[in-house]
Amino acid sequence: MAANAALSEGGGGNINFTGAIKQDSCSVQGQGTSDINVPLGNVQASTLGTAAAPGAISSTGQVNISVKCDKAHTKVALSFDPLPSQLQGTNVLHIDNATGGAKGVGIVLVDAAGAAMDLKTDSYTGTSVNGTTNLQVRATYVMTGDAAAVKPGTANASMPFVLKYE
Repeated sequence: MAANAALSEGGGGNINFTGAIKQDSCSVQGQGTSDINVPLGNVQASTLGTAAAPGAISSTGQVNISVKCDKAHTKVALSFDPLPSQLQGTNVLHIDNATGGAKGVGIVLVDAAGAAMDLKTDSYTGTSVNGTTNLQVRATYVMTGDAAAVKPGTANASMPFVLKYE
């Protein structure tokens, strides 16, 4: 073959893109934003459970998410989207590393059976009643290691969540 062979133009056409932009069909209700605030209160270090046994729960906060959808959606699934650096294992959310912050403590989300939820894979699904779905799980502080490693201080954290609609 010749190194400088001429190219021939062949057939051509258009690529057509079609679609529409729609209003979100579901929205988080009640707090004015999509952020959910969950107060866990002031907890005595001696009452903390562990991720393996969160049934020894000292204090829990209720995570309540109310989702309003058009009638086409009958189920809403809540899942979590933490960064790998936010987790110890798969179910303990690290608290913020702040000046004056607690040490040796994390947060777990607990399902209805009292077991720590896997924040990488678990999801919670609710069924819509007249277009509204209420999703509820509990959150609690736990020790992340030996009780002697727990140090008092503020214990705040945040984690993204994702809602999927059926």
